[in-house]
Amino acid sequence: MDSVLTRLAPGQWTIRGLFSGGSLCGEAASILDKNGEILAKSAKYKAGVKRTYVYPRYFSHVIGYSSAKYGSSGLEALFNKELMSSSDTMEDLRSKINDYYIKGNNINLTLERSLQVYASDLLRGKKGAVVVLKTDTGEILALASKPDFDPSGIQNNWESLINDKKSPLPNRASEGLYPRGSIFKLAVASSILKNDLRDIEVECTGEVTACGYIIKDSDGKAHGSITLSEALKYCCNSYYIKQGLKLGNSNLYNEAVRFRLNKKIQTDIRAVSYTHLTLLTIYSVSISVVVVSLKKKHTTSPLPPILNLTLSRFSYNY
Repeated sequence: MDSVLTRLAPGQWTIRGLFSGGSLCGEAASILDKNGEILAKSAKYKAGVKRTYVYPRYFSHVIGYSSAKYGSSGLEALFNKELMSSSDTMEDLRSKINDYYIKGNNINLTLERSLQVYASDLLRGKKGAVVVLKTDTGEILALASKPDFDPSGIQNNWESLINDKKSPLPNRASEGLYPRGSIFKLAVASSILKNDLRDIEVECTGEVTACGYIIKDSDGKAHGSITLSEALKYCCNSYYIKQGLKLGNSNLYNEAVRFRLNKKIQTDIRAVSYTHLTLLTIYSVSISVVVVSLKKKHTTSPLPPILNLTLSRFSYNY
């Protein structure tokens, strides 16, 4: 049994916990949650092997799909060799010549079924993603993305899935490309604390002009004269923009790097590349947010920014 759940280095995350003895060669082994509950399994029939997903939509992006015609995705693709066989290539060859079976590896994930289901239900009817992390061990406890799909129906529904305007196949937790939102205010707040600006009062009139852009607060509501603690409470755009301009590019850039922006995301699941920050001006993107300005190679995905802006990146350790 192979374990990666020793304490990981700071900034590392994993979704795969244990490999253990599984099923016979030619039949993919099972994928289980943190508590040993089966999430995907195989069974042999006269017509061949059938792959069954116990909670199909809840884990569709994480576990992925496996199709003879359309290939595989997610953990089904990444750990195909381990699921199908626990030995090396030569041992596989000897088993076929001598007609004996080799057991594949079951995979125990760090995900918790109940938490994954709960996170997925919270997103029902929406587009987005939720990631839950255990920071002291580096485990990913939930990773949900919506809209989802039924991996059992890939063979029959492929055309409709790839033509669906809602794009259900991409994993929005790791593959979506979006500008950072108000979560970047945490990096700005950290720089405010570091530069001893926390007690400075800033006047919020409900909107602020910066670099030619007019950025409004939620519903255009004015918060009056506020400090950092109140700005965090109200998520006040005016406060963070004014303080961000006062801090300047270098302070914000350095703080963003300290929050692990500019780091590659290494993960068990296919992920986007990394965001490249440059020292330009500060401006607001979309509805509300102060960001270090962006001449970037890529925008960041919706939930990896949470990882990037708190502790870090995903990683996979054998």
